[in-house]
Amino acid sequence: MSAPAWTFRNTWMTHTATHAQMQPDNPAMRFRGETTTWAQLSQRSLQGTGGIAERGVTKGDRVAMLALNHPSFVEALLAINSAGTIAVPINFRLSPPEVDYILRDSTPSAIFVDAMLLPLLRAVPALADVATVIVFGAAPEGAGQESDLDYAQFVAAHEPLMNDVAQGEVGEIVYRGPTITKGYWNRPAETEDAFAGGWFHSGDLVRQDEEGFVWVVDRKKDMIISGGENIYCAEVENVISEIPSVLEVAVIGRPDDKWGQVPVAYVTVHPGDELTIDQLRSHLDGKLATYKMPKDLVTTDALPRNAGGKIVKSTLRTQDADTAS
Repeated sequence: MSAPAWTFRNTWMTHTATHAQMQPDNPAMRFRGETTTWAQLSQRSLQGTGGIAERGVTKGDRVAMLALNHPSFVEALLAINSAGTIAVPINFRLSPPEVDYILRDSTPSAIFVDAMLLPLLRAVPALADVATVIVFGAAPEGAGQESDLDYAQFVAAHEPLMNDVAQGEVGEIVYRGPTITKGYWNRPAETEDAFAGGWFHSGDLVRQDEEGFVWVVDRKKDMIISGGENIYCAEVENVISEIPSVLEVAVIGRPDDKWGQVPVAYVTVHPGDELTIDQLRSHLDGKLATYKMPKDLVTTDALPRNAGGKIVKSTLRTQDADTAS
């Protein structure tokens, strides 16, 4: 039997296996007073790989993961990749409709789920299309068809034409190399656009200072990073647009001392209508994760637009900053 392909590559599986051989008793992870050694991490992940194979999951299949922050997440991730399958981690803070979209888009053959998150998973219609559900630890009473699996058992900056920018000027950082993704799942057009010129376009606009440090200036696409979580403005705007009183909406990020940024919604409403922040949050509840919900609502007569009719979010950010100061 030939060795798995990953054993010949520089991956986190090979790193784990190497550490397990060279320093088996050294700590790989510490979590709430408990230590997992490299030998234990390697053994558990390989046992998990066997457990995946026994359930009919084959190379190239997607395996979803809905789990809390715990060493078992790392063990499952290593097990999934060691089996030649594709891990699809799902943020446990998402709402059922958001989880449903991810499952329908990725079409996983199996899903690992933390027992505490089973109520969330059961509220997802696409679960019916997942052949195998593997529960972290013992499943709560009434788990139905789910099966238990205890883990003890198982950089350069470029301007748009791809020319290097001068020091101090802003450009997009792009990458290429053997560790770069092959593309976006089921998104051929987006993949072609992202790899224009043979480089992966990160969407990060950066500048390099006199000492060689690279500073991120902005995102090409209007993404907000709040507390380490990515928030896509268009997603939030689409849900807000469902509110009957809303005529148009634009979501921007507002600087925040605690979270880095928080989302803020600027809306115009139909004549005679009104919208409060409480009404907005009530509509979004259950449709978006709480961290995606706007922390402030600003109603305005009109949103700033350029000559082409597109909303100019840079102007909104300036206006928002001036108001906040």
